[in-house]
Amino acid sequence: MPTLFRKEYPRRSRAIELLFLILFIVLLIPISSILVTVLVGKAFEPLVDLYIDIVCKPFGALHNKINPYKETDMATLTKEESFTKKQIAEAKILDNNGTYFINGSILPVYINENGDTYLIEEYEKGKPSEHLIKDLFADGVLVAVNPIGYN
Repeated sequence: MPTLFRKEYPRRSRAIELLFLILFIVLLIPISSILVTVLVGKAFEPLVDLYIDIVCKPFGALHNKINPYKETDMATLTKEESFTKKQIAEAKILDNNGTYFINGSILPVYINENGDTYLIEEYEKGKPSEHLIKDLFADGVLVAVNPIGYN
């Protein structure tokens, strides 16, 4: 039994023991949270990685095979300006300004401060929202990656 609860010990030693007990409890809270965080990280992080590798990736690949195009991934280009996925994948970059050469056609683009990519001709017409071409395909083929500084 601790001296804190024994009346035969002097009051001063019981007060010191009470202070140490309070200090121990106060310090135990942050130390225990750090220990729990470290233990959870070491124990559960590999399990989460294993779950992602076993469950999430195959289902994601299956979903991409079943439904490869998302609404935001599809280009809204006019028929004259549309290109196939293969043509875009084989596109040659003419310069570092975001101008692409696709199937014998030059496709200049503009990237605004929000990162939205537009065809310059359509941006000049004032219809950028209808001709957004950022993230054209779900497999990551982008039409443009660099801004050309067009104002």
